[in-house]
Amino acid sequence: MMSVPNALSCRFAILLLVTTFAPAVYARLLDALRLLTGQDRPHKTSVVALTDIYQAAVSISLAIDESKIPGDYAPFYRDVFKSPEFAASDSAFHAAVVDLWTRYLQVGKSVPYTSLLLLNQERMGYPDGQDNEYLRAEIAQDYSDLGDHLAAAKWYEKVSPVGLGPLKVADELFAAKQYRDADAKYRSVRSNLNAWAARQPALMKLPMSTPLQQADMNEIRKHVEMRIQEIRKLLSESTRTK
Repeated sequence: MMSVPNALSCRFAILLLVTTFAPAVYARLLDALRLLTGQDRPHKTSVVALTDIYQAAVSISLAIDESKIPGDYAPFYRDVFKSPEFAASDSAFHAAVVDLWTRYLQVGKSVPYTSLLLLNQERMGYPDGQDNEYLRAEIAQDYSDLGDHLAAAKWYEKVSPVGLGPLKVADELFAAKQYRDADAKYRSVRSNLNAWAARQPALMKLPMSTPLQQADMNEIRKHVEMRIQEIRKLLSESTRTK
């Protein structure tokens, strides 16, 4: 198998030939080329840093997404995900990224390669790197898409009410048929809905939109009440069948 730098360079050349008409894609590929050739390093060296190679892979993955050009990129991604550059990541999400990548392949679902590569970047999930609860919500949603609702609930536990984390936890527990735990979470959410609503005016002033800011509190209340009633019925039926 060719080395990762060569694999990246070959894929870069192929993409460059077919996407030069797209300025945004072209810019991504130029970024990758600069990283692979060390043009952005102040002191030129023949050794390309692992982080530079990895960032080149991220740039190419973004270019693939933006180009919308169909192609068999599986060998490229396989090389990247099995590369020393990928394994050397100190991202706090590295283990989750590997787990998600493996599971997506096992079930034959489309792998969100770029999203996973971004999560695996250097110092992701740490205060001195890039860290916010929406990264954890993204991982939670991936687990939910794969049908592992308990894992999704675990990740949503790390998301605040601003990201609707408690509600998402309850929904994932319900999907996992953990009805008693889900009921407790839904009731906790219900008791805090007024406090959540009171936060919305302040959130409206923030430059970045948040899930709570956009939430329709009446719809959330209806959803929570419906789930609580549904769980009551399910638990009652379970008791009668024992």
